[in-house]
Amino acid sequence: MSTLDFTKNSIAAVNPLFGVVNFIVLSLPYGWKVRGEKYPPAVDKVVRIKNVKWVSAGKIISLYYSPMVAGTIDIDVYEGDKMGKWNGSDIIINGHRGCVKGYKVKKGIIKKRWVEVIEVGFYCDRTNRSIRIRMYGLSLLEHLDEILKSIPSSMCH
Repeated sequence: MSTLDFTKNSIAAVNPLFGVVNFIVLSLPYGWKVRGEKYPPAVDKVVRIKNVKWVSAGKIISLYYSPMVAGTIDIDVYEGDKMGKWNGSDIIINGHRGCVKGYKVKKGIIKKRWVEVIEVGFYCDRTNRSIRIRMYGLSLLEHLDEILKSIPSSMCH
């Protein structure tokens, strides 16, 4: 699978005063899209690398969809190296060591149902931030191999 088989999704906060601040440019399997925010993003701190602003502390919840599955994507960014608390299988993202795991959780306010989760975490030493990405969806784990092949091409700096 080449990088041409992936879709690059810029996940960012836009502010009329401060402009565009990136959380991550997330690489997903071809045809997968990230669109809109479920809630307004929270940007607490920003770092600039070569004229590009990156969130160094904040949170965003967006929607993703593909021809096979749809759901939410939750991205948390923490200042500093917080990887010591995370565990899972090893993965390399944009040259950084990280971990990934898949599991199920019950979600819902009134009627709870099982939802599948793919969670990826890594530390970017160039921006001094830890990034945790959680994708939620029904039948999401069926696409774990495709997602694991695409995510390493994501850009964090």
